[in-house]
Amino acid sequence: DSSTNFEIDFTRAFHSLDTGYNFVKLYNLRKSLPQYSRQQFDDGLNTLRRERKFSLEASEGLLVTLTPEEKEAGILDQGRLMIYCKKINR
Repeated sequence: DSSTNFEIDFTRAFHSLDTGYNFVKLYNLRKSLPQYSRQQFDDGLNTLRRERKFSLEASEGLLVTLTPEEKEAGILDQGRLMIYCKKINR
């Protein structure tokens, strides 16, 4: 099942990129998972969000300057550009 593979690959990539803040840029996750097209990545991530395993955060309020590539990797959600991914700990 490709969605199971995506979840395993995504979770592994997230943990390898996380520096301890539970915040990873979508740009870095996409770069770590080149085997998935943008559509496959977005669909897989949206499934993980619906299952409450991961959430997305915008960069608003954070003092960071995003590169055009980082903005391009984001996901537009209700008019806000989501840049970061966060694991939901249950």
